[in-house]
Amino acid sequence: MSTLVRIVLLSLASIALVVAATQAFPGRKPCARLCASAIAACIGSCRRAVADCRQSACASLSGRPARACRRRCRRPCKRECRTPILGACRLDGDRTRCDQPPDTTSTTTTTSTTLADKTDWATYGFDLERTSHNPREVTLGADNVGRLGQIWSTDVGAVVAASPVLASDVSVDGTTLDLLYIATEHGDLYALDAATGRVVWQRNLGSQLTACADMPDGVFGITDTPFVDRTTRSLFVVGGDGNLYALDLATGTTRAGWPVTITSDPAHEHVWSALTLAGGALYVETASYCDRTPYYGHVVKIDLPTPSVVATWYVTSAPGAGPGGGGIWGWGGASVDASGDLYVATGNATTTPENYGYGESVVRLSSTLEVQASNYPGLDGFDLDFGSTPVSYQAPGCPGQIVVENKSGGVFVYQRDAIASGPTQRVEIGNAQLIGVPAYDPTTRMVYVSNSTDLAGGEYRHGLVAFSVGADCQLHLAWQQPQGVTGPVVSSPTVANGVVYYGDGPGNELFALSGDSGAVLWQSGSAIEGAIYAPPIVVNGRLYAAAWDHMVHAYAVAGAR
Repeated sequence: MSTLVRIVLLSLASIALVVAATQAFPGRKPCARLCASAIAACIGSCRRAVADCRQSACASLSGRPARACRRRCRRPCKRECRTPILGACRLDGDRTRCDQPPDTTSTTTTTSTTLADKTDWATYGFDLERTSHNPREVTLGADNVGRLGQIWSTDVGAVVAASPVLASDVSVDGTTLDLLYIATEHGDLYALDAATGRVVWQRNLGSQLTACADMPDGVFGITDTPFVDRTTRSLFVVGGDGNLYALDLATGTTRAGWPVTITSDPAHEHVWSALTLAGGALYVETASYCDRTPYYGHVVKIDLPTPSVVATWYVTSAPGAGPGGGGIWGWGGASVDASGDLYVATGNATTTPENYGYGESVVRLSSTLEVQASNYPGLDGFDLDFGSTPVSYQAPGCPGQIVVENKSGGVFVYQRDAIASGPTQRVEIGNAQLIGVPAYDPTTRMVYVSNSTDLAGGEYRHGLVAFSVGADCQLHLAWQQPQGVTGPVVSSPTVANGVVYYGDGPGNELFALSGDSGAVLWQSGSAIEGAIYAPPIVVNGRLYAAAWDHMVHAYAVAGAR
């Protein structure tokens, strides 16, 4: 064989080896090139939104207020667009495209890697009972949640205490999008593209500078969790200005006839609780800032067609008629049962005794805000708010029940139709700071509670605690999973497809646990750089969480979107 032939053959063999190696060990996907047009379009849209914000919100201002307004409108458009788009691209296995196209294949299995029929997460806790259980999630489950990866994060400029909510398949300028709504404590409300984190629209609904240190800079904006209403295609939310808004889901435009005033004293009264839409009416609850007086906790009923306030119930007394206080602090606001009655838990009155009126009580209200039943369970101490929402549930073989947390560290269970008789069970699980909303999963027949503290001299530990509902309809400890540090408030739990999710407050970490055993299936690690107090939501195969690093974080399993 001639030298020339050998050279040719060796060259061909080398080329074949290079090709094979390239196929076996492909280089990094060229996402920057593949996604250049998508990133450019996103940046352009972001900059237009900044310009629109400055024009609509700041044009009438001058001097320092104008500069502050323009700063609030400012957004890091390049980072905001590049990070989520490139993150989604790298999770997609096809090296020829920027991102995997939406897959709307319907499935009913719990191990699927395709997206099931879409659903909304319309309110705090998913449903009006505030169970925080999404029964329609079939994509994320115990078998694949350990492969969760962050697909995008978006800076919203301030801390977030409200739960995210989501509306699927909203038509925006001719394009169908899933929109994730995020409210911040600087009064900004964002609609984000749930697939990419891109800001679709943004509104500022006011804020209050206070002396209350519950927020890091003393500024309170939107603490209440909004409500998604598909019937009117509206998002209902109370701003830091004390007004209730109805906004177009797709554009954020205020509906005609709105807003409606909830409190005329937003410098002292604030809405912490989620909005409740039931029986064609909205219900809104008020509290204050760090118990600073004067304030009068109350529930307001708003008629939608009018729109106007048609009923008000005060926890202690109306302004000028007696002692104040009695804030309704529970993140979930009011829960609602099948009859249409509402359940709220209240804080202390600003007088002695602190259970004056309906202070520090569990109360059942009719849809017209008339008291049907109430109970003060006898609390030993000072400032012992129910910083919780009664969760309505009914295990098979049991009467309808509610479970609610008290700041003192107690979990209380009542029969819904016998509240005045007092709790049927009281379980002390901590020493203080038990502020949150339990979750209930009918498939495991378990109640889940995020616990902030260890019980001195007892068996309960900080972290997540699971109770099974026994044949006696009582709560029995099933398991507990200690996490984080003892003492601080943590997020309330969320349950979906056999997995329980929660954030460990200032530990800056999300956890996914087996609903059956409490085994840790996944944790977010160091990606989140701020505390997590708002409960995460799990919907349409994705996990969404908002934190005090000013970021909203989205997670998915590659190929399961």
